[in-house]
Amino acid sequence: PLGIDDLKLGEEYAVWVHQDQKVRPFKLVGMDLDAKSYKFRPHAKEMSSLNVNATNLPSIYPIGTDTKAHVGVQDIRFQCQEKRRTGEFFQQTVPMASIEDTMFTLDLGHTHVVEAIGKQYPSPTHIGVTTKEPYGVCCMQGLKVSMGMHNFGEKRWGT
Repeated sequence: PLGIDDLKLGEEYAVWVHQDQKVRPFKLVGMDLDAKSYKFRPHAKEMSSLNVNATNLPSIYPIGTDTKAHVGVQDIRFQCQEKRRTGEFFQQTVPMASIEDTMFTLDLGHTHVVEAIGKQYPSPTHIGVTTKEPYGVCCMQGLKVSMGMHNFGEKRWGT
């Protein structure tokens, strides 16, 4: 993202709009350097202007930047939990661009953790493959019990 010092009055920028969960084109039409406030006018007529200050400034990018630049995953890093004989953890980094359209099955046969929805929690031992928004963790046994109790969407206590 660009910093406050990079912004120039009258220039167009790609601005992260949290309500839409997208990067949208805006023009910087007003700046008050004393109050540290900024006014952005959207390209789309149906959107309203953004009036922000330095403390609630959204992520701002050069015009033409797409949504993936804000919420996209660049790389996935896998790391062993046990150290090698050399005392280091083995790591492998895979660029997201090389696998983002690849369908695959995640083998949960040797793990007790399933990651689903909710808010992400930084974990040193569990793989995180989502962005910061919807995220969560539960144990496999708990998931199996829960799915059995709910009968896959049927009434809770089946007859």
